[in-house]
Amino acid sequence: MRYIPSPGIMYTFGFFCDYINDSQDEVRELDYGIAIPEIHRFLDTYLIAKRNRLFTLLLDKGLLSQPVYEDSEIHQAFKLAGAIFECCGRLCFGFDEACIHLCGTEHLYMQDVSDKLFAFSISDTGYRAMENIVKIVGLGSESLRSLTRNDLDAMNRRFVCKNCKLFSSGGPCGLLALTWRECLDHAMEAPKGWSNPHTPVFDVLSDAFPSYLFIRDICNRKPTDKVWSCCYCTCTSRLTKVEAIDHVSISHGIANAVEKVDLKFIPTKDFPKRLLNFVGLNGDANHRCLRCPSTTHKLRARHDVYQHLRDKHNIKSPDLVEGVDWERIKAVEDESWILDVEP
Repeated sequence: MRYIPSPGIMYTFGFFCDYINDSQDEVRELDYGIAIPEIHRFLDTYLIAKRNRLFTLLLDKGLLSQPVYEDSEIHQAFKLAGAIFECCGRLCFGFDEACIHLCGTEHLYMQDVSDKLFAFSISDTGYRAMENIVKIVGLGSESLRSLTRNDLDAMNRRFVCKNCKLFSSGGPCGLLALTWRECLDHAMEAPKGWSNPHTPVFDVLSDAFPSYLFIRDICNRKPTDKVWSCCYCTCTSRLTKVEAIDHVSISHGIANAVEKVDLKFIPTKDFPKRLLNFVGLNGDANHRCLRCPSTTHKLRARHDVYQHLRDKHNIKSPDLVEGVDWERIKAVEDESWILDVEP
């Protein structure tokens, strides 16, 4: 059920149109002997046609390193990191996201389902961004024929956009740290000021950058906020998470609703997708005290760490020794490009 368009599409079929528009005074019973096979025929045809279209795109892009014949192998192919489909300017990762995406004009031709119905393509911008990402994490573009999205998630790396201008967040200048998925969405947004918005370039935060700083890297929303919606219904009513789960269970028969598959978060200005972490990048950023236990290390501006050492450890500025009292962590291994983008 999770991979089908809205049931409202069925109302455009001849059999259902005739039933709805019946001019008789009394409403006759729906002939289930005709309706059920008609629904099954459509769903089977729809799913097969969409899967064939998406799989053909993977073949044409050369993303499969060997012939694939079994359904399990096809299912695995859709998990590849390079399986980035685009329709209506929106990115869909793999089969799960592409299948629940219904193009704005798709319903006009739904009675004659074929693979030509679907306007999907492999996203050029998204794919180039992905090539850049796998390169800077130490993998070659050939890895896109075997690397899966789960592999990238497991790496848990953070990236910054080299096309964007550094800005200040009440201290040193820097940028927002993005997950690899957010990098692809960011590339699609093509911010103003990019020299070439269709050539996304990112850099990865260094291994030395403390990963614990991303402990706040969570969604800025509560289950009680009315910022959720059903992935299958065309209605855009906003529900609480509990209401959305109940709706999916009752209306669509899905007992264990999955985020981004069965129910979706509706981003607004008041409820951003998540709290993006700001990362200082210029020379004044990312200093930390070595006198404090490693578990309490905090990155500070240069002036602030000096002040901290004076106030807490009673060490005067002339006596401070780099590598003993304090150190600076490089956010990215190669900082040469930062000079070109500072405001």
